[in-house]
Amino acid sequence: MKILILGGTVFLGPAMVNAALARGHRVTLFNRGISNPRIFPELKHVRGDRRRDLQLLQDGSWDCVIDTSGWFPDVVDASASFLAHRANLYAFVSTGSVYADFSQVGLDENSPTRQVRYRPGQTLSDDMIGGLKALCEYAVAAKFSGRALIIRPGTLVGQHDPLHRLAYWTDRIERGGEVLAPGRPDRHVQLIDVRDLAEWAIGMLEARQVGTYNTVSPPADLTMGDLIETCRRVCNPDASISWVSDEVLCSQGVHPNALPFWLPARMTEWAGLYAMDSRKAIESGLHFRDLAETVRSTARLRPGEVVPPPCGLLSPSSEAAVLAAHRQTTSGH
Repeated sequence: MKILILGGTVFLGPAMVNAALARGHRVTLFNRGISNPRIFPELKHVRGDRRRDLQLLQDGSWDCVIDTSGWFPDVVDASASFLAHRANLYAFVSTGSVYADFSQVGLDENSPTRQVRYRPGQTLSDDMIGGLKALCEYAVAAKFSGRALIIRPGTLVGQHDPLHRLAYWTDRIERGGEVLAPGRPDRHVQLIDVRDLAEWAIGMLEARQVGTYNTVSPPADLTMGDLIETCRRVCNPDASISWVSDEVLCSQGVHPNALPFWLPARMTEWAGLYAMDSRKAIESGLHFRDLAETVRSTARLRPGEVVPPPCGLLSPSSEAAVLAAHRQTTSGH
């Protein structure tokens, strides 16, 4: 296949490129050349901003487009409209955050999505991402009616994740010592290796399969305990894991976003966040590699190396303070 990737240079983008190349497809990248500009030097790169430079693609034609960089509905609508007669299929990478009510367990592709008001040129904010992605989905589906593959990933993990979700745990456990693990070890979580998503997406496009799919591990298939223990086993078996209760974490002012995959039990409005229904994608061929392989590919440190966690994630000093409070609570003082 001839594949045009909008983006293609950050996290999921390179995974899509690698999956396509591994299966013998020809790939063209269209992006601004800002992030990782030297990646994939052997491929054709068209440098341009999709807001104003789509005409740079006017002489091309492709079997499919993969959009890994669409966030704003007017921009995505323009891209889909311009490419509607230049490509057969359009795969849009959306997000599992499109759903309107995460208090519901078992959200599937037919569950209502978020509604937001949007003005062209509006600044992107975290609380609008789901709603904006939903509007982007509508734009793609309208321009590529019956020819659109809408992908709704859960939490993507793996090498080069800019949000350091799994990397927080691999880095922290590799540093060793007493490691704070949040909440209950039996609480379920969902994730997907970026490579598994990319390989499935390329296979779907090869088979000309369209529609909307939740792409994440099966609900109740993985627990927080499984995740932490796998990281410990792979990264540093000598690390000591201390499970700290939601109550202690909340009393110490720890924000849920500071510890990836932690969801306090009291946040019932998010009860469905890690309980999405992914049967449709699994029945279409989505598979999941062993978690240990994902952890090994994510681990970045060398023995003795210390890398501070990115801004917003729990710092070593904050972790030490919470662990001290935890020990005080468990000692009965």
